[in-house]
Amino acid sequence: MSMCWLALFSFSVVQVCDILSFEFNISVTTLGFTVAAIGTSLPNVVSCIAVSRQGKTAMAIANALGANIQNVFIALALPWFCKATAVGTFDVGSSGSGTLGAAALSMVITLAMLITVVLIAKCTMPKWAGVVFLIVYLIYLVWSLGSEFSNCVTWPFC
Repeated sequence: MSMCWLALFSFSVVQVCDILSFEFNISVTTLGFTVAAIGTSLPNVVSCIAVSRQGKTAMAIANALGANIQNVFIALALPWFCKATAVGTFDVGSSGSGTLGAAALSMVITLAMLITVVLIAKCTMPKWAGVVFLIVYLIYLVWSLGSEFSNCVTWPFC
């Protein structure tokens, strides 16, 4: 039942983003970085904070990683599989100035950073790591939005 609710709310977030994009002329990439990302990640953040406060750090890390793995391997793969089954091969290019390869590379870099922090901190997640990841996310967000608005992938070096 929870997967049904998840599907319903995910569909609703996408519909709202489409309406916002049309009504306010905001690109879907920008909405994806803001509204959709916050709407889908906030429940994970809350649950990670709740279990971390109970001293279950491993569960919080597993939740964060599991949610992202589920997003990639189910939330993306299942609709793509259904469309490929219905219409055959199709192009999975991304609109805007970013590419799918750049998004995948950023996920690999983030995973490498997480593994490095966990190894350095001896399987703990100290406060400085949270600050580092927040700073990296803000840099990524500014870079991505700058690339989107300037239509230059190498922003600010255009």
